[in-house]
Amino acid sequence: MALQCYLPMLKRTPLKTKGIKLKRTPLRKKTDSDEKKAEKALQKIQDTDFYLKIWEERKHISDLTGKIIPGECSPAYMHHLLPKHKYKHLRYEPDNILLCEIEYHSQIEINETLLPDQIFVKFFEKLQFAQNKFLK
Repeated sequence: MALQCYLPMLKRTPLKTKGIKLKRTPLRKKTDSDEKKAEKALQKIQDTDFYLKIWEERKHISDLTGKIIPGECSPAYMHHLLPKHKYKHLRYEPDNILLCEIEYHSQIEINETLLPDQIFVKFFEKLQFAQNKFLK
């Protein structure tokens, strides 16, 4: 009974468009094609294999602190000195990878100038090395 008194207020009315008729169109769903999904899956496998190779070669030792990184291999420990979205040809280049702790990796992504001084110096040396090797 109480709901009936609200029905006039809930009446659906068309939008006021000042005489312009609006066309009703459904929302488009953005979907990846099967090819793109397969490419992404293949790239993820290649990335994982590449990171495992780096992890084993460098014996889980951070390039910034020299400390052993505990746990299992993770992309969170791998930082591309020259970004992989900009330099696609350097995505699988071992000398473009910096192996570091998660907290330093996230700090480098946000603002590398806020790193502790000793860590920043080592990071900057590695970055200069990568730039000299790949960009000249």
